[in-house]
This record gives sequence, C-alpha cells and structure tokens, in this order.
Amino acid sequence: MKATILTAPGQLAVVEKEVPVLQDGQALVRIRSTGLCGTDVMVYEGSLPPRKLPITNGHEAAGVIKGICGDPHGFSVNDAVFFRGSWGCGQCEYCRSGRAQLCRERSMLGVDIDGTMAEYAVIPTLQLFPLSEKIPFSDAQSLIGISCGLNLVHRIPEPAGKSAMIFGPGHNGLILLQLLRHAGFDRIIVVVGHRENRARLAMELGADGTVAYDDPGFQKTMESLLPEGPDVAVEASGSVAALKQCIHTVRRSGQVLVFSIYRSDADQFPVREFYNKGITVTGVKGAADYYREAEELLRRGIVRIDPLITHRFPLEKTAEAFSAFHDPEAIRIIIEQ
Repeated sequence: MKATILTAPGQLAVVEKEVPVLQDGQALVRIRSTGLCGTDVMVYEGSLPPRKLPITNGHEAAGVIKGICGDPHGFSVNDAVFFRGSWGCGQCEYCRSGRAQLCRERSMLGVDIDGTMAEYAVIPTLQLFPLSEKIPFSDAQSLIGISCGLNLVHRIPEPAGKSAMIFGPGHNGLILLQLLRHAGFDRIIVVVGHRENRARLAMELGADGTVAYDDPGFQKTMESLLPEGPDVAVEASGSVAALKQCIHTVRRSGQVLVFSIYRSDADQFPVREFYNKGITVTGVKGAADYYREAEELLRRGIVRIDPLITHRFPLEKTAEAFSAFHDPEAIRIIIEQ
C-alpha cells in the first residue's frame, strides 16, 4: 500500500509498505478522505514531536472497512465509517465519563501511532462509527472538528438568546459559528484577519458581522455591535494575544472558551481583569463523546463543510498539501483517495 511517512521535521515521503496485519479488535479501513489540521502541521514542522519516527501523519478521516479481526461490534466489511482520532485506556475516570481526550494514556493517530495519510489505517473497532451514505467522504473528514465544536457548545449554559464573539474564522471557527447559530445564539460576531474569503464566508454561514482584529477602533466597533460585550468569547485562532483580547472584550460575568492549540504560554496573563470582571475561562480540548451528534448534524445539513474546503490533493501530493496550509486562501485542505 502507499503511505506517507514523516522521517524528520519537514521531510515527508510517499512510500510502498505492506498492508498491516490486524490484531484482535482491529479493523482495516481504506481511507477515502483525510483533513489536514493544525495538529498535523505542528507534527510535520516539529513543534509537536511525535512519539516515533518515521510516522504516518493524519487523524481526521473517513473511509471503508476492508477487514475486521475479532468481534466486529456490529460492523461489516465494506461499511462506510468515520472514527475517533484518539482514544484512551477505557478504564480511568475520564474514559468512563466520556472524556477520553483527557486520559493520561491517550493514543493519537499521527502522533503516537501511524495515522490516516495512507491507503489503509488500522483502527480499533470500538472507535468506529457508521457513516451515512448521504454524507460524502470529503465532508466526513471534518466530523472530528464538528464533534470538538459540540464539546464547546455543550459547555455553555443556556445558549439560547446569547451573543458570541469568535476569534478565528478558520475551519474550526467556521464550524463553531454554525453550531452556535443552531444552538440558538442571537448575535454572533466573527473577528477576522485580512483574508477576504474568510470574512465573506463567515457572513455567508450566518455571522451577524465581522471585525478586523487589528482595527484601531476594535473596541469601539465591538461596543457598537454589542454594547455590553459578548456573553461568550471564543478563541479559536491559536493566538495568545487574541485570548487576552477575549478577556478584555467579553461582558462582565461572561464566559471565555479556549478552543485552540498554542505554541507557547501566555506572558502577563490579565489576571486582574479576569478577577474584576468575574468571568469564567474554560479550556475545551478534543471531541469528548459527541461523534454521533456530529454525524446527525452533518447529515441533516445543519453544518456545511463543502464551502470550507479550499484545497484538494491526492495522497501522492501530501507534501504539497502541507505547503498549502500557509496559503492565505487556505481554510480546509483535504487529501482524497
């Protein structure tokens, strides 16, 4: 089979490998589509070192079962599936409460074990979910992103009628925009950069307005849109400066949700403002256990993924896909087979 392997930071090759031999409790999935996310890029560039090298990147994917060893758990060969990008030990308090993303023994595709940028991937059958024939594989690769967004939405008490500000109109931020609208948010403002396609798409997907993060009149503009500040501020860009701006802009007694991966810690965290405003800061990591709900929302058309896809590459051009991540026009990059 063909597989991409990362041999060192920034060094990627497509090679021929033997199809993996399954062990009990595993399925062989023929990968049809993989999405490129920030975690993959951090592994590729070396800021998030994988557990082993060489390794095959990728963890957000969908495909078709081509082999099962042991208990099939209701699945059959040729079933279309998607799956968790990581899983825990199954025994700790986090795993037992549907928060396997917090398990200390968590294994992640493309970081700890070989991932999905290959013709085939080995996935534990317990981590599989059925994929409706109504959902194209090109959309299904974003189901982990939708699940992560649902993990955030479910952290917000009584969302109906609230207002929100989202920093970061990327793949996850634009999914979140749609989920917050579906949850009943009344006003949603998206903070954008200088990529006109993202601002335009945010408006098409339901934003009530956009504001440039570096607008000299940022605070006055936000006050004109939401005089008391947003009830909820989401940092989805990976910028520490944006996180501080969320704390500064959110209304008193509001909620700030941290929904990104950061390359460094924050210096001079605004702890006095955090205290004086009586706000809540919540870290939201991973997808928790919202995969089935995510699949339903995608199947019903409540969340749209196709407008977010800007680049499509075959497996043989995976290195070009990583290079495209820094294209100003890029939102979601997928590798199709």
